[in-house]
Amino acid sequence: MKWNRVFLASAVALAFGLSACGAKQERTDNSSSFSRNFYWGTATAGYQVEGDAPDSNWRRYVDRTAGKPVSPGAGLLEASPVEPYKQADDFRHRYKEDIANAHAMGVNTFRFGLEWSRVMPQPGKWDDKELAYYDDVVATLLANGMTPMITLMHWVYPGWIADRGGFLNNVPAFDDFAKAITKRYAGQGVLWVSVNEPLAFGAMEVRTGAIKPDQFGTFLDRVADAHRAVYRAAHDADPKAKVTTNEAYIPPEVLAQFAGFGVKGIEGSFFDRVRDSLDYLGFDYYTGTAQDNPASAQSMTARWNTKLQAEDIYYVARHYAQRYPGLPIYIVENGMVTDNAKPRTDGVTRSQYLSDTVFWL
Repeated sequence: MKWNRVFLASAVALAFGLSACGAKQERTDNSSSFSRNFYWGTATAGYQVEGDAPDSNWRRYVDRTAGKPVSPGAGLLEASPVEPYKQADDFRHRYKEDIANAHAMGVNTFRFGLEWSRVMPQPGKWDDKELAYYDDVVATLLANGMTPMITLMHWVYPGWIADRGGFLNNVPAFDDFAKAITKRYAGQGVLWVSVNEPLAFGAMEVRTGAIKPDQFGTFLDRVADAHRAVYRAAHDADPKAKVTTNEAYIPPEVLAQFAGFGVKGIEGSFFDRVRDSLDYLGFDYYTGTAQDNPASAQSMTARWNTKLQAEDIYYVARHYAQRYPGLPIYIVENGMVTDNAKPRTDGVTRSQYLSDTVFWL
């Protein structure tokens, strides 16, 4: 199996409540397979780390559900109670410190989310202060020798979009946002991620009440439209732009267990819907489930005891390399869950898990 470049990221993932941080590993006997242009990185998502969250679909959902009991009979997605938002990791005010730490670890790529709700809190009105904040994030990354990887839709959109029917009915407004942002950072070597995890995004929209289960297939169609809009905007602004969407593939039968509802309109990989507008592949991997045993999806919601299966990342990478030959592959999310850095019950440490993951790659 061959692929041009792989991006190994440690990330924060809202869907599974995971958080991790990456580290550059010393060269070992088998590290010679990694070329000098291998991308080592770390990743975040705006709403999950920034703090000072403005009005958005997710801020509204958390504010109305935090601390309430889990609904009886809910799917595995609902198995974890919602916690108050507070200040998250305060990346909004501590980004220079966080980027310096990433630089000290030796990473050369940094994924972050540029929040639509933060830069456009009202229809058609840009917040210059928040745009300047993101400008400085990009400038700080470049000054530290890191490639910015920017996610434009990590499930969070402005409250005024929610008032207008949510993402499902407002792709043209997202298109306008994408055009402005891709133009703003054109020519700076940004790697673009259009929409984070479309399948999980749809499941979250059902969870928050934005769409109904029978709208799932239509929602994915609109996400595909949104991805193509980002692709066009980025390439209009910079013909050398590189754009993807990232997938955390969940088979329909497993998604039904995970989300608590049956879904229609899912056939194969989301990449198949947008194959003509991908410059590279981005996929996420945290753990595995058995497709012929949907009940195994429960391991995905074991919270701090989520089963670690580093070996399966090899099979996922091989699958995508064989299914989509010629496209570079970036692993844009991967990590190990811990309860605020407390030791895991299985005794596995973060360095051990990362070493195992690198071995299988």
